Amino acid sequence: MKRLLTLILDGEFEQGFDATLEIRQGDIHSPSQTRIRGRLSGNRELLNCYRHWQQRYLSLEMLFRALSANPEQVTNSSQRGEAFAACRRAAEVLEGSLNHWLNTDPEFRGIRDKLLRSGKKFQLLLQTNNPWLRRFPWHRWDLLAEAQAEVALSALEYDCPNPLNRQPTPKGKVRILAILGQGANLNQQADQQALEELAGQAGAQITWRQEPQASELNQQLWEQGWDILFFAGLAIKRQ
Repeated sequence: MKRLLTLILDGEFEQGFDATLEIRQGDIHSPSQTRIRGRLSGNRELLNCYRHWQQRYLSLEMLFRALSANPEQVTNSSQRGEAFAACRRAAEVLEGSLNHWLNTDPEFRGIRDKLLRSGKKFQLLLQTNNPWLRRFPWHRWDLLAEAQAEVALSALEYDCPNPLNRQPTPKGKVRILAILGQGANLNQQADQQALEELAGQAGAQITWRQEPQASELNQQLWEQGWDILFFAGLAIKRQ
């Protein structure tokens, strides 16, 4: 059984975050075996890095929106390349800033060292009410990437069902809802092939949806039994 590590971060980027790491052998209902407290210092610059990357990504969205509105438009290839390169550079800066924050803060060292000693392929549940923290690429934290850890997100307050009251579910195939967004100039076929191969190895069942409408997607998401949600392409808002 995989160990569940819960990292609780409570605070703001201006003042910093109180940090608590809890370690359980089992799921969230199991009692915590270890609890360590620490702190992450305020880091407004990291938030600015995320916003800068977000702006670069949105500029790509605007570029693809223009192409979709006028497919015959001749777009300078260098312009597309520059937009992709700028977005990639912003992502690298964000990733580097996040790793520096998590790896160098002395008040966070006890938690970081405990994570390093937790082995591989553990589950990490990040609990925070800060909406920006939940958007960060935690899977790119080198500590978690090297440990091949699974990362999940949660608010600080939640209702957790009592496991004693849960009805047993029949064992069967893992069900994957795969959504393909707008794919102009994107190689979605490679994504589909990779997912099909992984699903075939695991005996999973895939349901594909190509650029679904909001109402259709909402209905699909409310359907019972989805284990994994997969998305590829661009999610573009339509006014």
